[in-house]
Amino acid sequence: MVVIVSAFSASTAEAAIRRIQRVSGTSTTGTAAATWAQPTRPKNLLVAVINVNDANDTITIPTGSSWTLAIRSNATGRTGVAIYYWAAAPAQAGTSTWTIAGGCCFENVVTLIEYAGAKLVSPLDQTGTWNASSGTNTAVSVTTT
Repeated sequence: MVVIVSAFSASTAEAAIRRIQRVSGTSTTGTAAATWAQPTRPKNLLVAVINVNDANDTITIPTGSSWTLAIRSNATGRTGVAIYYWAAAPAQAGTSTWTIAGGCCFENVVTLIEYAGAKLVSPLDQTGTWNASSGTNTAVSVTTT
C-alpha cells in the first residue's frame, strides 16, 4: 500500500479552500482518463491523483497542460501513486487523458479534483509519503515545501 499526502495553502489567512468537484476514470490500456462533470472555473486549483499498477510506469501529463508533480511514491515492485497540481489553471472541460507507459496492463486510475480558494502562486504547502511493506504502521513523514 502506498499513501501520499499533499497540503495546499489558502489564498488568504481568512479564506478556506473548498472542493468544487471530483471525477475519476480507470483504464487497462496505456492511458487513464477522467471527464470533468462541469467546466472548471478559471484560476482554481486543479489536482490530479494518478494510481498506476506498476511502480516502473511513467506518467505523462496531458498535451498542452501545465500540471506540476507535487510528489510520487512507489511501493517496491508494485503500485505507484503520484499527485500533480495546476495552480491558477485556465478553465478546463471535457476529458483529461494521461499517458501511462512501461508496466503492464492492469487498472490505472486518475482522479481529478477542482478546488477554489487556494493561493494562485505556489499553493503547495506540504507533502508526505508512507509505504506499507508489512503489517506495521508508522507515522507519515511530512515535508514543508
